[in-house]
Amino acid sequence: MVARNRFRRALGTAPRKLAFVVVLCLAAAVSCVLLSNTSQGCPRPNLDVSGEDLSGAYGKQGEAQITLRVAEKGVHADEGTFGVEGWPRDLFRLKKDGSVATGPDGEVRRFDGSGEWKYDVTTDPFDERHGRISLTFRTGAPEENLPSEDQELRVGGTPEHPLFYLKTDPDTCASAVIR
Repeated sequence: MVARNRFRRALGTAPRKLAFVVVLCLAAAVSCVLLSNTSQGCPRPNLDVSGEDLSGAYGKQGEAQITLRVAEKGVHADEGTFGVEGWPRDLFRLKKDGSVATGPDGEVRRFDGSGEWKYDVTTDPFDERHGRISLTFRTGAPEENLPSEDQELRVGGTPEHPLFYLKTDPDTCASAVIR
């Protein structure tokens, strides 16, 4: 009973109660906006990003890194050559932050290499259109870590700041992002 009376005195009349509720709602809304602006969210396909926009270096030092070079601006802008450092043999070993997870044997199978890339737009089994790059590896060391099949990454971001991501489940966010 004493606690109830203290609470009533603290809040006072109905207008004070209403003001208290409004302040709480505003504080909650502001905190949600601030939290959503600090996270980068899930990457989305952006068909405005073209092959010509992809020329550049992606990834962080010590993690999987890729550098794309466009073959010829305008004429063959959707293809070119690339180089990788610390690249995983299996893309499914890429973590969300671009680092590479260990395999079942506790080892990280990474390599440095180069090859050719192509950009195209495709539709996945879930009817979502997205840009993708296909990576065909030609050289690499150690050679036993070189993938035998092409690797594919989805393309997102903006034309000014493209990014690559790996999406393995349509109901979740990308499993890895390389910026």
